[in-house]
Amino acid sequence: VFELPANYTCRSFPGPGVEHIGHHNPIREFISGADSHVDSEFAKFTDKHDKRYDNSTHERGRKDVFRQNLRFISSKNRENIGYRLSVNHLADLTDFERRSLRGKRYSGVEYNGGLEFDKTKYSLNAVPQQWDWRLSGAVTPVKDQAVCGSCWSFGTTGTIEGVYFVKSGHLVKLSEQQLIDCSWNEGDNGCDGGEDFRAYEYIQKVDGLSTEDDYGHYLGQDGKCHDKTVKKTIHLKGFYNVTSGDTQALETALYYEGPVTVAIDASHKSLSFYSSGVYYEPTCGNKPENLDHQLSKTANQSHQNSRSS
Repeated sequence: VFELPANYTCRSFPGPGVEHIGHHNPIREFISGADSHVDSEFAKFTDKHDKRYDNSTHERGRKDVFRQNLRFISSKNRENIGYRLSVNHLADLTDFERRSLRGKRYSGVEYNGGLEFDKTKYSLNAVPQQWDWRLSGAVTPVKDQAVCGSCWSFGTTGTIEGVYFVKSGHLVKLSEQQLIDCSWNEGDNGCDGGEDFRAYEYIQKVDGLSTEDDYGHYLGQDGKCHDKTVKKTIHLKGFYNVTSGDTQALETALYYEGPVTVAIDASHKSLSFYSSGVYYEPTCGNKPENLDHQLSKTANQSHQNSRSS
């Protein structure tokens, strides 16, 4: 016969935590009638991110996708993985739709026109183990690329903004939209993807990149190029390639020159919903053809710190 320990009492189910039943008992999600928490979370999601759907059928479809993503987020957060996931503006998108937002396109080009970065010209012993350009004011606030595969343009501007600050002491917000609209002749494809070195080539070709205020604010879609009618703030003479896989060279370039454009494998669903902590994915690819998202590395710490869009 079951006997209660001293000073313990019984109470009826459901008890505390029932309002988060999907987190408390995930099996209940698969039982009819256990969708109330999904309804609540979906309502919060649509309100926070101002989601509007064409009709009730469209909304039901998006809600089903949201439910699957919410299950994934809750499941990963129950694991001891060292970081947390949370619902964000991508939570009603399918895997295929999220894939289209990763705008780094691999073209297989052997040489991209950049000069070789020679780390031996610098005092390597002077490079600190930890360095963060955000603390020096060299990094603009995080930007949102929206539903547009334009990460390559944000990786480009983020790096140039930081290097310009290091050289001049002035922090400016540069125009990703100009790169999206105008670097097609160099091989970029606007919201359908591109590569940072092509953006650098474009900036050199037209002798400058405009600020966001001068060119116009980010649209989240392809626009009409009007670079001939706006002021150019940044003028670029060239760019350097940091040797792939050489951590010391990367840390040296970051410390002495400023933020560096890097590419990562962003194909993993966990990264789409990353919220906090030190992200680690053991199956991340590191070959050129695996790298599908471009960002700007801004800090050197015990872990890698980068600014994404």
